[in-house]
Amino acid sequence: MESIIQIRDELLSYLRAEKEYIEADIKENQNLPDDEKEEKGFLIRNVRVVERNGKEVELAVPVNNTKLRPGDKVNLVEPITKKQFSAKIIENGFEQIFVTCMYELSKSLAYRLEVSEEVMLDPIIELISRIEDGASGAGFLSILAGLKEPNLKGLAPIPFNKVQDLFPKQLNENQREVCKASLNRPSVFCIQGPPGTGKTDVLSTIAHIFSTMNKEVLIISNTHQAVNNALNKIALRINDSTNVVKIGEELKAQELTKKITLAPTFSRYIQLRKTMKKKLTGGDIVGMTLYAGILNLGLRNSGFKPSIILVDETSQMPMVEGATLGTFGCGSIIFIGDDKQMPPIFHEKLKGNPFSKSIFSFICDKYPDLKSRLSITYRMNDEITGVVSRLFYEPYGESLKASDYSKDRRLTLDCKHEDKRIESIFSSPKSIHQLNVTKNHQCEDVNVEEAEFTSCLIRCAIDNGVKADDIAVITPYRRQVRTIREYVRKDLGDNIPLIDTVERLQGQDVDVIIISMCVSSEEFFKSNYAFLLNPNRLNVMISRAKKKVVVLASSVFSSSLSFS
Repeated sequence: MESIIQIRDELLSYLRAEKEYIEADIKENQNLPDDEKEEKGFLIRNVRVVERNGKEVELAVPVNNTKLRPGDKVNLVEPITKKQFSAKIIENGFEQIFVTCMYELSKSLAYRLEVSEEVMLDPIIELISRIEDGASGAGFLSILAGLKEPNLKGLAPIPFNKVQDLFPKQLNENQREVCKASLNRPSVFCIQGPPGTGKTDVLSTIAHIFSTMNKEVLIISNTHQAVNNALNKIALRINDSTNVVKIGEELKAQELTKKITLAPTFSRYIQLRKTMKKKLTGGDIVGMTLYAGILNLGLRNSGFKPSIILVDETSQMPMVEGATLGTFGCGSIIFIGDDKQMPPIFHEKLKGNPFSKSIFSFICDKYPDLKSRLSITYRMNDEITGVVSRLFYEPYGESLKASDYSKDRRLTLDCKHEDKRIESIFSSPKSIHQLNVTKNHQCEDVNVEEAEFTSCLIRCAIDNGVKADDIAVITPYRRQVRTIREYVRKDLGDNIPLIDTVERLQGQDVDVIIISMCVSSEEFFKSNYAFLLNPNRLNVMISRAKKKVVVLASSVFSSSLSFS
């Protein structure tokens, strides 16, 4: 049996190795030739200023392989003087990028946009290094190490009979039981929420109940988008006596509803809290990323002590980073996620390490009885639900069922098309279609035939009344994303649906999903088999659809990929 000090030192060893590997990668990336930098998304050349409105600048970009998100830092470099201007991303499109920049940029120059790579591990390393017997975070680390069992009932639980009227009527029995279990304030509790099963409804119900009972609630996730989604759902339930606050800069809070207070820094929140507490009766509901929590709650005396922490999308949170949650001053942590969907990303050299898993998977593997499952989906129809259940859940002894609300959703169009395959797809009540449209069997990460067919599918759907916002196209490779966008843009102009990799689609849903698997080279398929057929990624691809899924996959997939 390990001691707290032993597991702490193992975590630190992992983090220091990860830092060393990342630093080496950054140095290697900096020495790449420009063509490779551009291909890998570290550089965009020939960036030009289109328009400026105050600090906001619209940039035209010829080739964009970056994965930049709002708030990310970049440098704009003058071609001759090499002078650098720092900027932050507002929106990352394929042909335009919007940034905030304090400096005057010339419309006559073509800039280099260089992605600013950073190592963000030092605060995590410092926080974990502080954990020792009796210190903050030691209890949670003891649970992770298996030194003590989690408590199913903690201090000051909330009696159900006092709050049962706060349970929304639309919750099913499964969801109600999960919410009731959280009222006991267990030291650790896991809620598995497969696609569309209402895990955000459960999270918002728990947050609302605790806040109404004058308990402080902390919402944590790895990304600003996940925090924003959770807070927006909570804002639908609360009244004016509850203070819902997002900690984070304005660039990463553009999706928030007006009922949510934005505090750009934690210090600003503490100032607001002192004045707002005089007129509010409920406990605060505060949302921030895990990294912000590490800086503001773990490494400092914060002035905010939550009664419960709700951790969303924890299947994407690395275990070594999630281990810091115990230092946030709370005895009850509820983990909400699904280990059958998108996992965290680990450095290639650490993939065999036992710590290279999500905090959700780590806890569920160690304490399987702590996991409560949601099993009824309100998103997908019965046919899509059946395929998702069979492929991704039933092999693990789990299952997924479509609700009465969603099970009969169908999309059938009375359309005529010169390509009878397209006509058949939309006229059929069948919800999942898999077909091979590729004649060239040498495609690697670009497939023109699939791009052209996808464009025809989209045009047919839109011409027959389907909105562009109700369609999404997913493909594994950025070059194929760009190729599909080019074909669709030629056909439809700017009224195009979301076309991107699966990472961009996480947390969203649409009526129609079109999946372009792209690859038809057998050699390339074999060398990229694990990536292309990763079940977590495929699960997310299919399960975003409410009514219809169209999978374009060449014959090299036929023996390995079947959705029918």
